[in-house]
Order: sequence, then C-alpha cells, then structure tokens
Amino acid sequence: MQKKKLFNLRPIVMIALAVCFSIISAYFWVFENYVLSLLFVLLTLLSAGVIFLPVYLEFSIKEKLIFAFICLTICLVGSLSFSTAVINYKNANLNGHFYTVSAHVEQVSQTDTGNRFVLSDVQVNGNFKGKLNHKIYLYVYGESVVDVGQTIKFSATLIDKDLIYEEKFASFDLASGIKYFAEVDASDIEILNFLPTIFESVNLFLRDALRLGLDAEEFSVGYALLTGSDGSMDQDLLSSYRLAGVAHIFAVSGLHIGFLAGVLSWLFDKFKVKTLIKAFVITLILFFYSGVCGFSSSSIRASIMTAVVLFSSVGGVRYDRLSSIALAFIIILIIQPVQLFTVGFQLSFAVVTGIALLSAPISRLFKFLPKPVAESLGVVISAQLASMPISIIWFGQVSVIAVLINLIFVPAVSVIYTFLFATTILGGLFGIESVLLFIPNYVLKFVNMCISAFDYKIFIVSGLVLGVFTFFYYFVLVLLSGLINGKRLTKTCVSIVCTAVFLTGTAILTINENKSVNVYVCGSEKACVTVIDTPEENVMIVSEAKTTYSTTRLNRLSKMHAISTIDTLLFSGGNEIEIQSFVTKLRTVFAIKRICYYGEEDLGLESAVKKSFSKVEIFNAFCGDKIEFKSLSGAFALEGRAFDLTVQNKRIAVFASVVGVNYKNLNGQFDIMICGSDAQQIITFHNPNKAVCYRKSNWCDDGESQGTLKIPL
Repeated sequence: MQKKKLFNLRPIVMIALAVCFSIISAYFWVFENYVLSLLFVLLTLLSAGVIFLPVYLEFSIKEKLIFAFICLTICLVGSLSFSTAVINYKNANLNGHFYTVSAHVEQVSQTDTGNRFVLSDVQVNGNFKGKLNHKIYLYVYGESVVDVGQTIKFSATLIDKDLIYEEKFASFDLASGIKYFAEVDASDIEILNFLPTIFESVNLFLRDALRLGLDAEEFSVGYALLTGSDGSMDQDLLSSYRLAGVAHIFAVSGLHIGFLAGVLSWLFDKFKVKTLIKAFVITLILFFYSGVCGFSSSSIRASIMTAVVLFSSVGGVRYDRLSSIALAFIIILIIQPVQLFTVGFQLSFAVVTGIALLSAPISRLFKFLPKPVAESLGVVISAQLASMPISIIWFGQVSVIAVLINLIFVPAVSVIYTFLFATTILGGLFGIESVLLFIPNYVLKFVNMCISAFDYKIFIVSGLVLGVFTFFYYFVLVLLSGLINGKRLTKTCVSIVCTAVFLTGTAILTINENKSVNVYVCGSEKACVTVIDTPEENVMIVSEAKTTYSTTRLNRLSKMHAISTIDTLLFSGGNEIEIQSFVTKLRTVFAIKRICYYGEEDLGLESAVKKSFSKVEIFNAFCGDKIEFKSLSGAFALEGRAFDLTVQNKRIAVFASVVGVNYKNLNGQFDIMICGSDAQQIITFHNPNKAVCYRKSNWCDDGESQGTLKIPL
C-alpha cells in the first residue's frame, strides 16, 4: 500500500518555494546578515530535495535529478539577479549634485501640492554627463501641462533614494528602477517633443476617451478601474475606498483580466476560431493590456494564470490552480526578483493563493445558504484572511467590514468594469464618448456616493504589531486548507496551539508598542516636523513649514503607528509659518486639541483658528514659559528657534532655523538633537548622544532620504 504523502504539493510549487527562499537568502546576504542568509540557503536546498522523499514513487531518479537541477538553477539565477540589482542601485548615487536633465515622462500623478512625474530614459549634464540607468521622481509645483509620452528638460538637484526607507526595504523603488527625486517649479520645465510608446498611446487613448465622457471625479475612478492608475483620484475619495477595503479594484488583477479574457473567449467562440489560435491571441492581448497598465505584478500574474487555463484546454490537460499560481510566481521572480518584497506582489499572490486553498473549505461552512452566496462568501473571506497580515504590516490597518462590502461590491464592479471597458473603446474609436459613457458616468457617480457617504474609520483596526508571529497565522491557514495531510485531531490541536501563540504574541507586541515612547522625525523642503508619541499624549513640534507641504508622510505615520490625535501642536519661532493654513491641512490627518505658538499674542490668528476649529485651544508662549504637559516638560529657547524638552528622563532639543542666534547659549548635555540645515555646527558644539537632521545628510541619520525616522526612548 502506497504511503500517503504528508504534503499535497506539486513539484512546481516546490520550485516556487525554493526560488522564494533563495531570494530571501540573497536579501540577507546583501544586508550582511549571514546567519539568516545561510538558514534560507538550507531551506532552499530542502525545498529542492523534497522530491527525493520515498513518497514520490511516481518519479524516477533521473526525473528527480533533472527537477533538482532545474530548481537550483532557477534559484541561482534569481538570487544573483537580486544581488546585482541591489548592488547597482547602491552604486548609482549622484551625491546631491545639480544637473540639467532631459527625460521621457512615463507617468503623471497628482499630489496635494502639485504633480509627480516618473521620468525614464534620463540624460544628465553636470557633475556626471550621460545616460542614467535609473528613473527619477520629479515633484512639480504649480500648474503644469506636461503629459505622459513627452520629453522634458529642466535643471534641478538630484537627490539619491536609499535602500531603506522608514525602516523598510525600499522594494517598490528598486523594482520600479526609481533611484532619484527632484523638485522644480512648473515654469522651469521645457517640453522638447512628444513620442509615446505604444503602451502609453493606448493608455492615453483610454484616458482621453474617459475624460471626454465622464465627469471629473467619475473619470478618475474609471481611469483607475481600467488601468490601475489612481494618480488622478482625489485623495479623500481614494482614502474612502481604502477605508472601505475595496481599493483593490484599482489594481488590475484577476477581476479585470478574467472578465476581459471571458469576453474575448466568448467572441472567438461566436466566430468559431480554433482553440489554439484563440488561446494564443487572447494571451497576447492580455499581456498587451498588462503593458498598458504598466506591467504590474498583479496583471502579469493574472495573465499568466489565464494563459495556463487557455493552453491547458488546448492540450486536454486538467487545470490545476495552485500549479498555475506557482508558475506565475516563478516567471515574475525570474524576470524581477525584487518583486518578492513589494506589497503589490505580496497582496496579489496572497489573495489568489488564499482563494485557491481556502475558498472551498470556507464555502462548505455556508452550505445552508444558496450555492452562489456560499461560494461568494468563500472567495471573499479567504481573500481577506490571506491578505490581512500583509495589510497590517504595510499599511498599519485593516477593515473589519471589508468582507461584507466586498461581497456586495465586487460582483457589481465586475459588471461595471466590463461595460465601462467596452463603451470607452467604442466611444473613443467613433468619437461618441459622451453618448456611450452617459450611463457609466451616473453608475460611477452612484458608486462614489455610496463609498463616500459613510465614515468607515470606525471599522478600522490599527496599531497591531504582528512581528514573527505572522508565520503562525499563515501556518494555521495552511493546516485548514488541507494542503498538509494528517489526522484531524492532530491538525486541530496544532491549529489551536498555533492560533493561541499568534494571538498571545501579537497582544504582547502590540501592548509593548503602545506603552513605548517614541520620537518620529519627518523632514523635507516643505515641512520639518517632530512627533513625540507617549501613552499619555502626543506632541507635535513644527520647526519649518510652507503652505505647499504634503500630508502624505504624516498620514502614513498616523496609520502605521495608530496616532490619531495631537494633544499639543507647537510652532517654533524664526520662520514664517502660516499657522492657520498648516492646521487646516493637518486636521485632515489628526484631531488637534490645542495649539501653542511662539511670540507675541496674535488675536487675529487666534480668532481665525477658533472660528474654523471651535474646540481647539490656542495660546502663545515665550522662552522659558512653562507649558503644561501630561508626560513631558519643556519650553521654547533661543528666541523660539528651539524647543528644549525632557521625556522619559531623556533631554531632547528640537531646532528650527538658528541663523543669527547664538545656539551656544543652550546649556547642558542632550541625549537627542534634531536639527535643520545648519545641524553640523550645532551637533559639533553640543555633542549629543544621538543627532538627527531633518533634511538629507551625509554625516547623520535624516528624516528626508530615510523617510520618517523612529527613535525609541
């Protein structure tokens, strides 16, 4: 009698696991964690060697050796490719020099302060002359007419992006090839020519057709739905979709590719096209559409899986969903191994794998319901279970109502997408966009109204810290999926133990995090802000700010660290900060209880703030004035150019501009000093235990190139 396998795994799934482990090993190697690198090398070898277990009797020794050779070769290619990409990225620094740049505009998106362009085919003239191998984020302030497909010219300082950003591996930048960022005014950009690629031309065709046929807000949603580009969406509206847990509809994936393939297949069947030709043509169209959507990992994954389905039917081979997922996983990582560490890749494969493994078992739990409802619940719940930890790790929050909303929303969006796709193409081809898109416009208007009508924040859970206990969570899901064989009692007991470990570990980590005291430093050319986060209160010190500052990073800080309220907002002196304008923007992210500004009493300012925010207390203070806090003590110093505070028995100085002020008058030893552009003089004189610069620095940590810095106390 043949021994039952412990794992119901396919050989291609083992190759996918081995490739995953080998790339993770390369990651730890390039960051000089050799112990963990060696551990994942061993896991790679184990994955490749599973096929030699006695239970795999259906394979000959020769077949097993070929399998192992192919597996290890792919792993070697993936790990070497990853290491090379990281090394090339690290060695591409331009060290903040000024350049004249000409480049191709690949992408345009809106920010709350202007536009952001992604520039490729970059030619520079300056300290280095020639073509760059990486792309640029260009932040443009003011009204701009620059569009995708144009070649532009400008002069600016190119700032290098680092591999680590806000304590995370900057995988998206590395995968996208974006190494530099710069800022210019719209008036300083010269447009040289307009030469879009074929993918950009089709994308622009869809965009222009939608723009002619839809209202502004509906256009931004429709464009995001068809192409995955949400850069035109109003940030408040996009935030509503995210809080509702349905923003995944803007990532072109199986939902979009599946319906497009279904429509194409129906058309080919109507014209009785041969199965092989149909499979080949549809596959080409799907990959072309993926190119129009920027070759996102979710669209490529869905295209590969659909191609497997199509060609399986041609060869009469039974389709295996898990094997097709593994094949897509391998192909993407061979082409670009860095994708393994991007949130889009992780969410895409987590969701589709979760559906493949868990939707059927979950559907059976609802067998008392009509079959379509039970199956829909199985798909939605399995997708949410598989993606929840990734959402918490990357975004700091998860919606507890997302299952219910997706159950209603996804089927409706599937129909809307198909209808919108067809009417957009026909409307654009025949110049009747306003006629054909009349109905989609009001359908999207209704969808936006439903999403925006309710405040989904009350259903958001944030502040959870999962850490290493995430592995216990996913192990339980694997056990419940039936992928691992064994006695039911044994599997149930192991599941209960692992669940208990996960919940206990997560609770301990979350409680410890919420009890801890941290300082967050966020710096840029537009705003320099320090946040002191304690269990009793949150204090924000604004050292510098311009009216064009962006709340993006502060919004991310709020979500990742569950900071929803600023108890005291302090404005340093020595800078022309438009307090009312700053507070108006800041209130979109945080609730604010009181405001303290340095200098003479300004009744006009106080009256304006109270008129706009009646519940906010506002008052002024001078150097040495005692300001009441719950968990810290502090006062302005150096004519308001610094705030000297003590928290957790640590003395911290937060500087604004100190030009013309004798900073030597600030006496005593400091544990932490947070400074502006003239930081090096201050640090050299005071010699604190730790120094942090708001803006990019080559001699200490900074809150610009490294993102918002977290300093535990």
